[in-house]
Amino acid sequence: SVLLLSCQQVATGAMTPGDFVMVNAYMQQLYLPLSWLGTIYRMVEDSFVDAEKMMHLLEIGPEVRDKPGASDLKVSQGVVEFDQVGFTYNETSNEVLNNISFTVRPGQTL
Repeated sequence: SVLLLSCQQVATGAMTPGDFVMVNAYMQQLYLPLSWLGTIYRMVEDSFVDAEKMMHLLEIGPEVRDKPGASDLKVSQGVVEFDQVGFTYNETSNEVLNNISFTVRPGQTL
């Protein structure tokens, strides 16, 4: 609305085109920081929502539990091996992993 008013004043001769450029520059200097504040507010709000979801996930207990009196798992070799592993999120989606095979020995990284 300010720019429209300035445009009308230029058309009537009350303002010069240079004055219009100055008003436009002032408006940009005013609105750009406000735009950034809106972006930062959305980012902070999203972070709070994500933190709330994470806290909810932490409240959920594990689905698989050890039997009472179960002994601790003893790892002797420390080898991880995937042999033709496949994975999909549900029956209707594409496979994420398809026949993946690899071995990771102690001290190796993948």
